[in-house]
Order: sequence, then structure tokens, then C-alpha cells
Amino acid sequence: MITGMQAPALLIVAVLGFPRTSSAGEVPSDTSSSAIRGTVRIESDVDSALVILDGHLIGFTPLVVDTLQAGTYSVKLLHPDKNNWLTESIFDSFIVHRGESVTRRYVLETRYLVRSDPFNAEVFLRDSLIGRTPLVIRKEDATSTTDLLLRKQGYEDTRLGLVGSERGVVTAALKRTWYHEGTENYLLTTVDNGKRFPSVRVYLTGVSTVFSGAAAAYFKIKADKRYQSYLTSRDPSVLSETHRLDRAAAVALVAAQISIGLFAYFLLSE
Repeated sequence: MITGMQAPALLIVAVLGFPRTSSAGEVPSDTSSSAIRGTVRIESDVDSALVILDGHLIGFTPLVVDTLQAGTYSVKLLHPDKNNWLTESIFDSFIVHRGESVTRRYVLETRYLVRSDPFNAEVFLRDSLIGRTPLVIRKEDATSTTDLLLRKQGYEDTRLGLVGSERGVVTAALKRTWYHEGTENYLLTTVDNGKRFPSVRVYLTGVSTVFSGAAAAYFKIKADKRYQSYLTSRDPSVLSETHRLDRAAAVALVAAQISIGLFAYFLLSE
């Protein structure tokens, strides 16, 4: 059965008139010329790899070419998923002597892209640090059954398998840790039923926001009243007190803005 991807390639072969090929296991029909021509069988660990011989696309692995004249040939193999940048091409050359049968076997190297959210996590393979995410590793470094260990400060250690990767891309979503190991500095309080309560820092910033906001309003109201008294009495001491209350209101307002910013950050991070 010819797939949609293979049909255009086979059409090119027919137009170019490249030497006749046969699929694996077929017997050449031109037995009279088999004694003076060479035969090459091209195999790969991935079926349907594209085979380019001396610049001509001649078919897909496994492939037998039985009408080659004696000489040197160059061959290029492309992974079936040739648009995936994680796949690599193979370049090779071989010599075919008169009446000789040659078999060439190739391994199309598989690579994996390991990503994490957030990035820059340490990647361990068999207890050895091999890099940080995003990281490209080769098949020779890890099999599809290998589990990788991802580690990042402030996040839980995460095991990541390569089985079922989408075109060689595997991604791990790291979970944040809420306390420092070996300490009692918990950022979240957890009860027996697993329910989480807001941390102490959330409560503190919330209380600080309320009090500093109330203080800003209080000092501003007092300053406005003293200013009204100044307009009536024109007493410099009253004006001085008005300025003092305005400064206190400004400081309290800045404290309130900082507190509400920290409150929102801590609340969202939890």
C-alpha cells in the first residue's frame, strides 16, 4: 500500500528512470544481467525511511536495488518524520563490485527534547547530572524506558519518562514546594483532611493593608480639618500641623500600596 507521503516520491523515481528496484524479498526478473550487476539491500531501524542514492530518491526502507553497475555510490537516509528537527539524516557511501550483493544497515538516531515549566531545571540520568532544561538528549544516552529526574530549587523533584513522547518532545510541569526541608517554616498550614489554609504571611500582609489604609484615611481627614482651621485663623502652627498630617497620610498610603501588592503576590502564589 502506497501512503500519501510515498506516492510523490515514487512518481519522481518513475520520471527519472533510475535503475529498477525491488521491495524486500522479491526476486529480480532480469536474471540474465544479475551476474554482471551488483545488488544492494538498504535497511534501517525505522521503516519507510527515505532513501536517496546519488542524489535520486529511489524509495523507502527496506529496499533492494538489483541493477547497479560496479562502482561507488553515495546514499542518504531521511527519517520518515523528516520535518521533525529532532530527527537526523544519515550520509554514507559504499562500493559495489560486479555481481556482488551488499547489505547496508543504518540506525536513524532518535533524540529527545526535555522541557520543564519553569525552565532551567537540573536533569539527572542514572544519578548523573546531564544538563538543564530545555535539554536535547540522544537515544544512546537514554532509552524510551528511562526515567529522568528533574530538580529545581523551590520545586518538588519530578520523574519524567520518555515513553509516549510527542515526536520526541517531553515536558514536565514542576510543582512548587511550600516549605523548606528540615525546617518548620511552613508557608501553608495543612490539616488532617488535606485542606490548605492561607499562610501567616498572607494574614500579615492582609492585616497590614487594612491598617495602613485606615491610617492613611485618618491622617488625611485630620489634615483637611486642620487646613480648614488654618484658613479661618491664619495661624502658622496650624498650617505646620496640617503639613505634618499630610506627610503621615502619604507614608501610610505608600505602606498600604506595598502591603496590598505583597498580599496579592502571596495569595496568588499559594
